[in-house]
Amino acid sequence: MNIDAKISVIIPVYNVEKYLAKCIDSVIAQTHDNLEIMLVNDGSSDSCPQICDAYAKNDNRIKVIHKPNGGISSARNAGLDIATGEWIGFVDSDDWVLPNMYEELISAAVNENSDLAVCGYIRVDENGEHLKYISVYGKVLTNAEALTNLVVSGGAYNVAWSKLYKKSILEGIRFPVGKIHEDVFVTNRIFCKCNKVAIVPSHLYMYVKREGSIMTSSYSIERLHACDAFFERYFMLKEKGMTKLANLTARKIGMCLIDALKYLDYVEHKRKIDFLYKNVFWKLFAACDLRVLLLLYYRLKVQFFK
Repeated sequence: MNIDAKISVIIPVYNVEKYLAKCIDSVIAQTHDNLEIMLVNDGSSDSCPQICDAYAKNDNRIKVIHKPNGGISSARNAGLDIATGEWIGFVDSDDWVLPNMYEELISAAVNENSDLAVCGYIRVDENGEHLKYISVYGKVLTNAEALTNLVVSGGAYNVAWSKLYKKSILEGIRFPVGKIHEDVFVTNRIFCKCNKVAIVPSHLYMYVKREGSIMTSSYSIERLHACDAFFERYFMLKEKGMTKLANLTARKIGMCLIDALKYLDYVEHKRKIDFLYKNVFWKLFAACDLRVLLLLYYRLKVQFFK
């Protein structure tokens, strides 16, 4: 593997005119300069299309795709379909990265002969104030160790950004259109395919937690997409014979469903909620019975959230 290989950085763009320039500037400034920077304008109604086109005129590494709105998964997939780099990275358009991020990631991946490299990130507010450091540890992880961290730690392992992927590891993998928690669906499949994962302990990605984003908005039925992703993870782990990790994943599904119950009107649904607590949750945590999880998921999705 070549440490100077081209990296395609895919940036999905939708109505983020306030943040976009800082994001693009941070990628342009990378010390690893063999880049293909793909700005995928996902039907923005603000000045983002013009901002993207202006940057493309000044840097021949930048390609702009203008497409109708289809969501972040659709935008990432559009970039993946035409990316020419040997390596792939993702940056969300309201975030930014430190100048040495991709140099450190590709160095780690090449040195460890790995198809995937992961770094830590910092959760920041809209003013750049550091809120929380999300860390990764070690130098290289085996497949079993990587899957254990994915299930037990989550954090930096569950997200699509803060990583560098060998393009070949993404063959046959695309983000699920119409889902939130789309990153978890993809990291499930990628971590199952990787023989080992290179680790960069430095915190090189700045994740902006802003008001109005999908993950800070009020609760909706779409939040249950996390359960869909964890169900998929459960079956993948079972197929690999990793029963303990599968059971831990089942418990996470249960926690997602419990979280959903918080947002139900107790007065309106008192009888149903009492039934679930008395007859479902004690069984769930005693046995991690997938049939119980599916029952609760069905009740929440079909009977409560309409």
